[in-house]
Amino acid sequence: MRMFVAVRPPEAVVEDLDEFLSVRRDAGAFRWTRSDQIHCTLAFLAAVPDHRLDDLVERVAHAARRRTAF
Repeated sequence: MRMFVAVRPPEAVVEDLDEFLSVRRDAGAFRWTRSDQIHCTLAFLAAVPDHRLDDLVERVAHAARRRTAF
């Protein structure tokens, strides 16, 4: 299974970015990301076996708990 690890910015940041982009979305034939999909990808995992998923989720959660929120 293909997966990625990402962080979502705080909702207020997403709202500000969405407002900033709202007047720019007609500037070209781009495929814009919906505001509810905005994130920063930290790692792409091309092939995660199903039997490793629970372990992966636990390890990522453990690493996240060790970090300070921004």
